[in-house]
Amino acid sequence: MKAGSSWKEVKIQGGDFENHGTLSCGKLQILSSDFLNLGTLNLDNKFYMNTANGTNDGTMNVANEFGLSAAGDVFENYDNVTVEQESDIYGTINNYSGTMYFEDDLELKGGSYLNNQCKLIVDGELKLTDDVANDGYIECGDKLDINSASEITMGEGSLISTEDLDCDGDFDGPASAYAKIDISDETKLNWGASVQGKIDICDDDGTIETNNASIGANVTYCVNDVPSSDCVPGNGVVVADADNDGVPDSLDEYPNDPARAFNSYYPNASTFASLGFEDLWPSKGDYDFNDLVIDFQYKFVSNGSNNIVDIVGEFQIQAVGATFANGFGVSFDMAPATVSSVTGTQLNGSLINVASNGLESGHANKSVVIVYDDINSFAGAMINTAEGETPSTIPSTTVTITLGTPQSSVGTEPFNPFIFVNQARGHEVHLINKPPTDLVNSNLFGNSDDASNGVNVFYKTISNYPWAIEVPQSFDHMLEKQDIVSGHLKFAPWAESGGSSFPDWFTNQTGYRNTSKIY
Repeated sequence: MKAGSSWKEVKIQGGDFENHGTLSCGKLQILSSDFLNLGTLNLDNKFYMNTANGTNDGTMNVANEFGLSAAGDVFENYDNVTVEQESDIYGTINNYSGTMYFEDDLELKGGSYLNNQCKLIVDGELKLTDDVANDGYIECGDKLDINSASEITMGEGSLISTEDLDCDGDFDGPASAYAKIDISDETKLNWGASVQGKIDICDDDGTIETNNASIGANVTYCVNDVPSSDCVPGNGVVVADADNDGVPDSLDEYPNDPARAFNSYYPNASTFASLGFEDLWPSKGDYDFNDLVIDFQYKFVSNGSNNIVDIVGEFQIQAVGATFANGFGVSFDMAPATVSSVTGTQLNGSLINVASNGLESGHANKSVVIVYDDINSFAGAMINTAEGETPSTIPSTTVTITLGTPQSSVGTEPFNPFIFVNQARGHEVHLINKPPTDLVNSNLFGNSDDASNGVNVFYKTISNYPWAIEVPQSFDHMLEKQDIVSGHLKFAPWAESGGSSFPDWFTNQTGYRNTSKIY
């Protein structure tokens, strides 16, 4: 799925759905299909599964209901899910290593199953009518209501924290180290309920209002605590926090730096995405997209409040198929005043006017970083584009942008990368429909093959062909003067469809390539 895609509703039936970028839409329905999210999914409406399998290893933000409608539905979570509205679950949730956060009520219906190995946080009421295995942390901001048909199996060191507990079901604790149930207000253990094994029950005011349950010999009351871990915050245990930023050292990637706590990455921590540019815009020219091929990865450093304090971009040039002395930069959606410093850029000439904080001057509302003012002087011209040549390795460049004012967001990856052509600063080439910077020469729009209108349509032909591309992996680029359409055989239908057909056009599948045209 291409980053930045947006629809009112997406319905997948009888197939597979994968999101590797940023997808924003209204409702997402997965019917008799498999779902995989490795990027960012923003839903203005509900997420709905029926007879389906879902896996989240990225970020999901659901503004409405999160629904598993059938007992056979299975959803696995490895990262972060946030749900704003009341939700009902009829299927299975395996929360393996992430946080599932429900801002309203959550009910696990009959036939459902919850396997929680990390964090489940419910701001409202959590109602359980079937079985739960808790080896992590469950937090309930209102009431935990447990039906008589429910059995909650507690693992060693697991923790349940709730305002009120109303239990008609069974708690089954571990045999060795303790688990804990922490109640801040009212505790009701009703007739027919059972608490067995090594479970410590702790009502904060020291009173269990109703205690008619069958209580095992190993159950204790506010005596045994559980240690902290990456998923369990601990209870009654001193948690080390060397820099006093509110983030335990066990979770803090910068335990001695109070301004920094977490790292996140685009596209991820272990791989790079890639950009390819054609520098003959507004003409299509040879359309080989190898004038600059550059792999990139961003690391975002956030503080204890999860606001970004550093953006670290690593750039690795793979090919330079240009004799023009082009430059390369990135525009970010944040005001220049938020940036305190930029380091690591490769600026050797006098073309670029640099402000005291390291940004390019002349931009009112965007922070523009020029990474290379002259790519050829840094990497050389016509590198890694000729058939039979010995590949050259070009040194990577690491650019660090430090924010004097931490930001909750700095825009959507891959942001707005661009080249400027042959030392003409205003001759910019961007990804399709990405706006130019304030320094663009707008007289170039609409000339030759370009269909830009200078308002909301940019850098595309009348048939939707771009002059810059981004792919979520290292790009297998074209040989010099070989049209990309002749090498990547699904590029044309992808472009002409506006990205809906063959979104994986860059992959090496049967029928997708003429390898004789590719470097």
